[in-house]
Amino acid sequence: MRQVRARLAAAAAGVMLVSGAVAIGQVEPTAAAWADSEYVRATVTAGVIQPPQANGCSIGLLSTSATLHWLEPEDPPSDYSYAWELVRPSTGALVGSGSYPSTTGEHQVDASGLVTVAATYSFRIRAVSGDWESAEQTATITTLLGALGVVLLGSCSWD
Repeated sequence: MRQVRARLAAAAAGVMLVSGAVAIGQVEPTAAAWADSEYVRATVTAGVIQPPQANGCSIGLLSTSATLHWLEPEDPPSDYSYAWELVRPSTGALVGSGSYPSTTGEHQVDASGLVTVAATYSFRIRAVSGDWESAEQTATITTLLGALGVVLLGSCSWD
């Protein structure tokens, strides 16, 4: 009888192994899904560079040059410079352009480079930091015809 029980136990163990292998072979793929309901709230503000602050314009009596003065922008970035242009608004012609380091606060417009008399010119300056630029600060300069055909500056003012 011991022999019969041993054979039955061995047969039962074999059936269990075969049924376990069959069950493992039939595993179905599944898609896992879950939800994580966390909420975050934040405020994002774009950086803005303020333009240089106008600080006067001076022309001497019978002068052939004007000096435009400005102050640094309000709350300036740590690293910036200035880009400037001198334009003739009536034609859109660019008369001159360049850049200054942030430590500069004036530009001199020389009338000898302005060949047109009785004309208006716009001086535009903006602060630049990397790819960011401020709006332009603009001054208007006018020329007059002086004695012996010498071009003199008539007026300048920040707009």
